[in-house]
Amino acid sequence: ILPTTSLFVQLFDDAGQLIAQADGPPLGLRADLLPAGPLQLTDVRQLPAGRSQPASLLVGAYDFVSGERLAGMDADGRPLPDNAATFAIGSCAP
Repeated sequence: ILPTTSLFVQLFDDAGQLIAQADGPPLGLRADLLPAGPLQLTDVRQLPAGRSQPASLLVGAYDFVSGERLAGMDADGRPLPDNAATFAIGSCAP
């Protein structure tokens, strides 16, 4: 992991418009200071959706110096589209 590794979390509406974004190093630390090897981290990011209805969330990692996204893989080791995980957001209405 590069010391310049940063995470991004992007929130989109159903039209694909970016609603909110939160970038930063994992846990607010330089990535090279984290323990080596596979990690399970809980990194909380708050995204203000405003009045828009969120439809999807995109999560990934990149080198903030070059802007290049780091390789993203699924649980089976297959490359993710755009090197980022996409999660659909359902309605929270009762």
